[in-house]
Amino acid sequence: MNSSYDLFCPGAILKINQYDFEDGGPPRDKYLIGLCSNDNELIYIYSLTTSQNPRNVTPNASGCNVASGLPYWYFTPGDELDANGFTFNLPTYVFFYNNVRKHEFADLERMGKSGSQLGAVKLAQLSEQALKRLLKCALKAERFIARDLLPYLRTAKELLSTGSVKS
Repeated sequence: MNSSYDLFCPGAILKINQYDFEDGGPPRDKYLIGLCSNDNELIYIYSLTTSQNPRNVTPNASGCNVASGLPYWYFTPGDELDANGFTFNLPTYVFFYNNVRKHEFADLERMGKSGSQLGAVKLAQLSEQALKRLLKCALKAERFIARDLLPYLRTAKELLSTGSVKS
């Protein structure tokens, strides 16, 4: 397994320090969640979290919600996301619309600039159950995800359902 696997594994919540945005905006920290991976690539939620709510949605609860036909994930502030007690301090929305991407580990390592050896810091590790729920929600948004990524996501969800994969 690639040495980066522990960092870039399914269910990992990562912060990329001083991420260079494609739109030319100033670098700032960016958050990602790994959805599935192989030996050298990670499929992840690219524009993971925003405490802003550009779609003006009102979530019913933590987890998967749907507003105007658009599935999204909501993290309630203060909810513990892993065994180490990581929480988001602000309401955090994960919109899947054009935000699921695939990169090689080496590319992800180069995206960050400071704060850790790789420029990326692992903040938390979702449980297999939480990752499976997140994948199920992402697949509800399949019309907003690149078609070539959908088979990977479906396979990862099925493997989690059968207990054949470890995150």
